[in-house]
Amino acid sequence: MSIVTPANLTRAARWTGCAALCLLAALLLCSGVFYFGGHRVDESEVVMNAVAIAAGSWTPEWAGYGHLAMYLPAIAIAMAASFLQLSGMSSSYSEGIYLLFQSDAAYRITRFLYTLADVATAFVFAKLIVKVTGQRLVALCFLAYFMISPDTWLYANYIRTDTLVSFFVAIAIYALATDRTKVTPYMVGMAIGAAVACKYSAMAYIALIVVLLIDDPARPRSWKERGSMVVIAGVVTIAAAFLLQPRFNFMGVISNAGIHLSGSNFTEESIPIGERLARLWKLATTVEPLAWIFLLTMWLSVLRFQRSSALLIAVLVGIVPFALSNYPREYWLIPFADAARAAGWLGVACLAEVLRRRVGNSRQRWVLVALAACTVIIVGLRMHAWREVRSDPLQQMNSQMAERWLYLNAANRVPIIYSYEKNYVLPRAYSFANYEEAAMLSRIFIFNRQKFESLHRLFGRRLYTKDYSKFSQSTMPAPLLLSVGSGTAARLGKSLRLCAGKHCYAPKITACDERLKGVMGECVVYRWDMDHPELRSDLSTMSIRFGDKVSAFSLCWYSCATVDAWRIVRRNLEGEVGLLELSDLLFASEKMMPLDKIAQSHSSAAGDMIVTSPTAYVPWLKKNGLYAESESAHKELARALGAELIQRFETGSGPVIELYKRSENTSPMVAPAEAPVEGEGILKSGKPVSSKPAG
Repeated sequence: MSIVTPANLTRAARWTGCAALCLLAALLLCSGVFYFGGHRVDESEVVMNAVAIAAGSWTPEWAGYGHLAMYLPAIAIAMAASFLQLSGMSSSYSEGIYLLFQSDAAYRITRFLYTLADVATAFVFAKLIVKVTGQRLVALCFLAYFMISPDTWLYANYIRTDTLVSFFVAIAIYALATDRTKVTPYMVGMAIGAAVACKYSAMAYIALIVVLLIDDPARPRSWKERGSMVVIAGVVTIAAAFLLQPRFNFMGVISNAGIHLSGSNFTEESIPIGERLARLWKLATTVEPLAWIFLLTMWLSVLRFQRSSALLIAVLVGIVPFALSNYPREYWLIPFADAARAAGWLGVACLAEVLRRRVGNSRQRWVLVALAACTVIIVGLRMHAWREVRSDPLQQMNSQMAERWLYLNAANRVPIIYSYEKNYVLPRAYSFANYEEAAMLSRIFIFNRQKFESLHRLFGRRLYTKDYSKFSQSTMPAPLLLSVGSGTAARLGKSLRLCAGKHCYAPKITACDERLKGVMGECVVYRWDMDHPELRSDLSTMSIRFGDKVSAFSLCWYSCATVDAWRIVRRNLEGEVGLLELSDLLFASEKMMPLDKIAQSHSSAAGDMIVTSPTAYVPWLKKNGLYAESESAHKELARALGAELIQRFETGSGPVIELYKRSENTSPMVAPAEAPVEGEGILKSGKPVSSKPAG
């Protein structure tokens, strides 16, 4: 039985305090989900697949990210939806999924899960340092550096499947560094297979299996035994990669690998190998600024080569494949950076252990204290980077300010054209005239994923509730006007109603003005005041209740100022007709078009809005030989599109957003096939160009 002494109590208190600090750092790291600054297009691929899976669509639509990286957050989202149902916060499981989708909680859940993986990676590597060297203080210094580093905060709170790859690779490395048993090759194979199932770039880590050929110092084995372990680990790796993502398109892996290594999605020119390596090193130091130090100190771990060989190989294979790429991305190197950090600190721990044996505990303690002090200084110097890492939820982005301006001034009143290039950076001021166009504009379907029926249902509901409510609350609601001939009005009598759920409203009846009489002859106008809470919350519940059949009418709401506003529509209406069935008559349209087509198209009338960004049109201007200098780029674009710049948003965060209006007195630089159709837009005189957001 151990004796409780002051020394033992002091030691226990010290390590308890260290553990508490590490736990606090982990909780702070995971708190990034509360600094949610909106979702990004790459994240949407993972999260929307996870939401669709949780909602019942079991086949993710992406051959780049592994399906396991989507199944794991899908399980978490499903558990959260079940909790909402059991707690009574949602009436059903599907309602819980919708609430998580509508509130963007699905993004927070996925970010939290991925951040937990990053925290777990740090603890696995810290445990590895202790297992190999016994140096707990060095392991704590590693944890402090890893979890308080702004770089870790940045990539842990940005949904990247590379974070999961790093976690499973860390497990494989730890299994290879410990005493080997019959279970070891199965653990290594399962871990590497899981990493491959998260992202196919993890196939490079299959090379870790060869470490099983290095003899175990705790129990020597013959070459035959070691070879059989390699075979078992290889078979388990392949089996796990298939089993953990049974519906993955494995045939598309080779083509996707070729695309990403060649960089053909991003650049057309071939980059010389020297420039590739220079770019790769720059990215490596972006992910981990002290990479050059860790790449030097990691070689000290050869003092424990048999235990540390797997980690050294992981560092090498984590960066070598991307030296072949024309256009690598920095987040591809997250597993490399994590392994480099761990290997660098493991080297320091190996040196500390040698010093302990040669100079004694007392002198070694001073070395470790100096090491801990250096760690505190390094972390302190880098604290200023936290501000850059955190996304302030209160800070407005240019796209958000542009969205508000569009809802206040243009959206649903005049047609809006969004530039297809880089359209994921543009505002989402949806038109309710056409669901398909709104869906394509959404980040949810940005890559044309059309098979997810569950996502379409969720997005359709959000579009006509949350997004419609945002629009209707942003601006004074326009009255709904229905005009019919006087004979039809006599048949309708007083039965005509506008309903929103159980609430129905009678119209005000007025005589037609001269403009309407010129179109319809003798007629009656029914007018509804839309400034009621029920009429500003859910468009999908709103309908017009007819007491008799109507076969010819004129109907307008927000689109009353357009050229088609007052025209006879011949369509049979009878009974209760949902406003969504008439949305093409009530709202102006929106569409996405490439800049080439916008410049050549004349389906756009004068007064139509064009939404784009310099990040999209500057490369287009250069490609077409129209770019002179950055200061006049917007003028060149306006001339090319036959438009004028009326609003510019650049004071917020994110890419600059610019809004143009088709002009009546200018023409596109590209010769039109036919004359443009003229029409009256709501923004007749436009607005002065401003560097500050309007509205």
